[in-house]
Amino acid sequence: MFHAEATWTAGNGKMWLSDFLPKRLPDARILLFGYNSNVAVETSSAGVDEQAVNLLDRLTARRKLVSPRRRIIFIAHSLGGIVVKRALVEAKLDDKYASIRKATFGLVFFATPHHGGNFANLGDVAANIARYVLWNPKNTFVDNLKHNSIFSERLRDEFRHQLEDYKILSFYETKRLGPDLIVDAHSAILGLPGTRETAIALDGDHRSICKYPEPNAAYQQVEDGLAKLVEGALQTPVETVEGTLQLSEVHSPTFFVPYRKNPTFVGRENIIKHLLGILGPDPEGQRRAALYGLGGIGKTQIALSYAYRWKEEHPKTSVFWIHGSDLESFHMSFMDLADEMKIPGADSPKADILSLVRDWLSIKRNGGDWLMIVDNADDSDMFSKLPSCHGKGSVSGRLADYIPDCAHGAVLLTTRDLQVGIRMVHNVNSVLQVKRMGELEAIDMVQKILDDKEKYRREDISELAKKMEYIPLALAQAVAYIWGNSLPIQRYLTQYEKSRANELMLLRHNATNGLAKDEARNAVTTTWKISFAQIKQQNPLAANILYLFAFLDRHCIPDELIRRLYPSLLDMDFENACGLLKAFSLIEEIPLTLRGESHAAFTLHRMVQLVTQEWLQDAKETAVWAEQALVAVSIVFLPGEREEWKSCEIYLPHVKVVLESKVQSEDGNVSTSKPALLHNAATYFRVKGYHRRAEETAREAVAARQASIGSKHPDTLASHTSLSRVLLEQGRIEEAMELQLEAMKAAGSSIPENNPAMLRAVAYLAALHGIQGRFDEAERLQKHVLKMSEPLLGNDHPDVLHTLRDLAVSYGHRGRYDEAEKLSQLVLERRTRVLSEDHPETLISMLDLAATYMQQNSAPKAILAEEIERKVIEVRGIVLGKEHPATIQAMEHLRGTYEWQGRHDDAAKLQEQIKAINRNGSQQTAELSDAEKLNMSRNIVTYELPLRSNRTRRMSHDEDLAAVETTPEEEQEAEGPQIQARRSWVDANHAVDGTTKTEQVDIHVPNTQLGHHYARSMSSSASPLSSANLIPARDQAKSPRSSVGGFRSRIKSWQGESGEWTGKSEEQSRKKGWFSRYQT
Repeated sequence: MFHAEATWTAGNGKMWLSDFLPKRLPDARILLFGYNSNVAVETSSAGVDEQAVNLLDRLTARRKLVSPRRRIIFIAHSLGGIVVKRALVEAKLDDKYASIRKATFGLVFFATPHHGGNFANLGDVAANIARYVLWNPKNTFVDNLKHNSIFSERLRDEFRHQLEDYKILSFYETKRLGPDLIVDAHSAILGLPGTRETAIALDGDHRSICKYPEPNAAYQQVEDGLAKLVEGALQTPVETVEGTLQLSEVHSPTFFVPYRKNPTFVGRENIIKHLLGILGPDPEGQRRAALYGLGGIGKTQIALSYAYRWKEEHPKTSVFWIHGSDLESFHMSFMDLADEMKIPGADSPKADILSLVRDWLSIKRNGGDWLMIVDNADDSDMFSKLPSCHGKGSVSGRLADYIPDCAHGAVLLTTRDLQVGIRMVHNVNSVLQVKRMGELEAIDMVQKILDDKEKYRREDISELAKKMEYIPLALAQAVAYIWGNSLPIQRYLTQYEKSRANELMLLRHNATNGLAKDEARNAVTTTWKISFAQIKQQNPLAANILYLFAFLDRHCIPDELIRRLYPSLLDMDFENACGLLKAFSLIEEIPLTLRGESHAAFTLHRMVQLVTQEWLQDAKETAVWAEQALVAVSIVFLPGEREEWKSCEIYLPHVKVVLESKVQSEDGNVSTSKPALLHNAATYFRVKGYHRRAEETAREAVAARQASIGSKHPDTLASHTSLSRVLLEQGRIEEAMELQLEAMKAAGSSIPENNPAMLRAVAYLAALHGIQGRFDEAERLQKHVLKMSEPLLGNDHPDVLHTLRDLAVSYGHRGRYDEAEKLSQLVLERRTRVLSEDHPETLISMLDLAATYMQQNSAPKAILAEEIERKVIEVRGIVLGKEHPATIQAMEHLRGTYEWQGRHDDAAKLQEQIKAINRNGSQQTAELSDAEKLNMSRNIVTYELPLRSNRTRRMSHDEDLAAVETTPEEEQEAEGPQIQARRSWVDANHAVDGTTKTEQVDIHVPNTQLGHHYARSMSSSASPLSSANLIPARDQAKSPRSSVGGFRSRIKSWQGESGEWTGKSEEQSRKKGWFSRYQT
């Protein structure tokens, strides 16, 4: 007995198809088709197709022998039902089988797995069939179903378009075979509404469900069902079906759109044209597109405009509008559409409306070509997961399955979630992002709504659009408020900018002008909060990241800031979270280079920040996330090392935002992160030369630490030392000394003398003594610091090397040149070994050694100094560039050495090279792009010195450039040693549009050249100079580095955490009590 007979034959040899059924249906011709399910499929779905075509060919051959108009009822068991369904799909695609498809009236399925069961997918069900029914767990047929789910889904989708053509009888098993049911009811029933499907439970397992040893009660259920199908088939001849097909081709298009055309809609023409291209006629398959973007960005308005454009260009096609915001709205739209199109059976209380509409529209003769717009399809779970029953009928599948998929239909979705668009459309190129309006589009929109060009000036409208960030819904709300209250635009803007509370109040105002009712009832705040709720539900980490962003500067938030705050965060989790925020268009990603490595950074709209803050305020979580932002910034803002200065530049806007935040902690206590961040910010401002800001911030840090941890804590001492350094850099030496002594006295014995903060404080105090000429005390303190720090930190620690260097300076000032030279060589040797030969600190030590040589007024030593200076110029030229300020500084050292040696021609040539580099630098600055100007907006400073001849001398600076040249004649014309100059620089906030800020400052004009061996370069970054940046220089005649002709004005520059006072000769320092070479 071959497999086809065994399927239907009971253990006693009775096969009910031949032994029992003919008695009830004597005129029926019963044909048996068998296939070897064990080898039907090898590696693809082709095997199923081959079996299906085989069935059609054999049936066609048999039907030629009799009337080809006889009705057909297919009876299939288990996987045979899949072959039957595939055969009917093939019959629809191939005209040579058209008579079989049209003649088919009914389908009888015995435990056929149409889809997965309640707890298994279709592949798992098929695997169980192979294991317990076919006794072949490695069955290639079911392996294909298990691993080729795309084929299984495609078959289901293709077959459902024919469901309305057939009456279906589905039998399902109720007894286990093995540990469980093989095909449960959920899998065996198609779930068709009304009388189209009859589902019957049979007393049998998966094998015995279609085997009957006698005409028992179970068999009678089968026989009665079949007899009823035959009776229906005999009453509906093939001719009637064919006639109905032809008659139904005549239909009238339906325009089912609940909104009127928006008369104020403007622009977006590129998107609409793109949609027309994507959704145009394509007989190959269904066309789908999606619009995604931020809530309120205009997606619905574009879709509405497209619907009316479609109606104009395709008058013979229908347009349907479906609300996709929630399950109830989706279901109600389908109900209204069924009523509009008068779909048969829609008024039945038991009707499955979603399936009914889907299946109706899937048949072209019912509605012809159509466009369906699913608006606000934002909820990913709602469209991708199995929902429960809602409203009329039941929803047994994913909502996405109820959107008709056929070649004569097109679908357009609007969504806030990019991932929904991709899943629904299946083609990423057909998912279009809707961004903010352009400025001209926004202006045109407002002018259309207000329609009074005399009352509302274009300039004011442009400013309004900019404030609303070109977001259509926000702009419409503002215009509605202006129009409703007869306000001038400027008065509205004044109210809007007055406070954060005013901004939020105006953003809550509902707009109605020119908007669809769904948009009109949702203000920007409401619209975005819906997105926030969905994000929090889908991915709590994404919500947390958004909350953090709400309290940072919105323009450039590096990914490192989040990763450092959550160090155990997995890359995939981070990418998924940020991906969701990007998918909802709440943030945008931009590339960023940080410490020479590629990173991502994020930006977001200010209004998104405002609404997020309100969302957190409603949840009483504002203080929590403001504190998190403060902690996050304090972790990454560490300006101690030169390598960190560039990254600190990027984080500086975030420092400003979190420090200026007015949010108070829940317990009212000062956060430990805030004093630490204030301290680090003060350090950054100091080393960058922003003296006023450095002093203000340092005083805040001291006050915060005194309030939170008291004066006897090492951190408080460190902040006092930082403030003292700031005062010193401004020339306020006595004040700096007094403050440092008071801080150390207040700390008393509470801080151990070997504590790093205490050691740094003492080392700094030693430098203060040395600067004021008290070399004995400086030397004593420096030796004490070395005695304590070397065993604790090690000989190669940067603090130890700094102190050794300062001790060498003390030796040099006291004329102990041999000891100074040996210490300088020792520091150079250690830095070379620990750091590298071309490290900035190593090169500085090389110049220190050269300066020590020159102090000794020895020609052989001058030769050694020259060799070192040439080497530094060479290395800095390679590493930093020939035009870098540090390279120029080394050239200045060499020029001074030439002068001392009497090689004035060589000195003059080198001076010309320096001038040429300076001129080239100015020309390059003039040719910078807007973006580059913005990037270096704090770097360009110009001084204009008034001269007696009514001319001005313009001095351009990038702070590292340690000199400004004048001629001897100009020197004679100067008003005096201290004069007023006008300082100008590009304002960082207006760099792109060229706005320049100017102020009067007092500067000191030197009348001799300074000893250049005391100058050091700080960094390639620059900043506006304060009046203290140009310092007095007096009599240089006795200096070993005095020169003839012209003069130089040196700026102060600082190295590393402590920095070095520069710009004064040793002789001048002795006269004024300032000694410049100490590292402070």
